[in-house]
Amino acid sequence: MTRLSMIAAVVAVLAAVSGGFYLLINDSSDSGMEIIFPTATPAAEVTAYVSGAVRSPGVFTVEEGDRVAGLVEAAGGVTEDADMSAVNLAARVKDEDHWHVPRIGEAPAPQPPGAQSDAIDINSADEELLKRLPGIGEVKARAIISFREANGPFSSADGLLEVNGIGAATLEAIRDLVEAR
Repeated sequence: MTRLSMIAAVVAVLAAVSGGFYLLINDSSDSGMEIIFPTATPAAEVTAYVSGAVRSPGVFTVEEGDRVAGLVEAAGGVTEDADMSAVNLAARVKDEDHWHVPRIGEAPAPQPPGAQSDAIDINSADEELLKRLPGIGEVKARAIISFREANGPFSSADGLLEVNGIGAATLEAIRDLVEAR
């Protein structure tokens, strides 16, 4: 054998041995890196009743956090004689709500509690708005915001008891001034 062919043979043997060693070290059952894509968690649903000047009045289920506009759309939209200035389409629908879309000239029906309320929504209020509440200063306002960012929206005012620094006395002082939309 020539020197060049002997070197080529040694390189080939080294490549085969190192390839076999690589396969031996790497467990063939290990498929390597696994990519897991996040799956959407199903949104909670709320059920509400819509009546009046809509195409299909009735009970509809929408996702939690949906607006009245989505509820009206679920009812087929409004009729031509709907008085849209009497309905707050931007309000959030809550479970068991009854929304009435009046006809032009009809006296507006009272909207669900909280729909037109001055209560502070603890799920969307910023620090300055929360500080307007009795017993809620800068530290507690930040704690409320941090808690909802970490844990999701409050389902009711009672959820504030889970926030560090808010006890039963503070909750009772603000209960009628807040809501969880």
